[in-house]
Amino acid sequence: MVIFSIPRFIFQMAVGWLAGDFPPDINHFRNAMMEKSATEADFYCGCSPYLPNPGPTGPWPGHTYKIRDPKTERQITLVNGELKLEKDMGEQGGYHWLCIETDGYLGFRNPSNNVHIGHNNWGQFVAREYHHWAWEFFNTRAHPDGGQLLLTVHGNSMRKMAVEKGTYRLVETKGDGTAWEFVEVPT
Repeated sequence: MVIFSIPRFIFQMAVGWLAGDFPPDINHFRNAMMEKSATEADFYCGCSPYLPNPGPTGPWPGHTYKIRDPKTERQITLVNGELKLEKDMGEQGGYHWLCIETDGYLGFRNPSNNVHIGHNNWGQFVAREYHHWAWEFFNTRAHPDGGQLLLTVHGNSMRKMAVEKGTYRLVETKGDGTAWEFVEVPT
């Protein structure tokens, strides 16, 4: 913005000087800059005031979500105490996850039985604990193709939640991970 403003300022000074206004009135220049149209301002800052606020791009504490795999159109569901990737079951529940926060980490609690998504020592995701412990801590990262990666702390590294090939089981991976879609559920 400064690069474009300096030549314009010099031009305004020269026009004012040639018109007999010496020293030129700087307030005239300031007022002219303030009266720029929205399109002209957009050109300089590269943004638009007309875009709607899309809201949070990932999960946010206090909101309830369906966590979907856009490739298979299945969602993380708690079925008979086991965490699985299942098709939409209508309004039966088991796949609504309340996003919570503890010590800056996100967690996902199933409102029907209050257990949290977490991982075990064998690289599998489970939902068994009633408290939000460290093995239920998550971070998210936006995926360049859309969606969010779910990252969990495992020892001294972060691992991604993924759908195991050939199954609908949820496992930890050091590889690409699944880009999850968070669909907010009105409560």
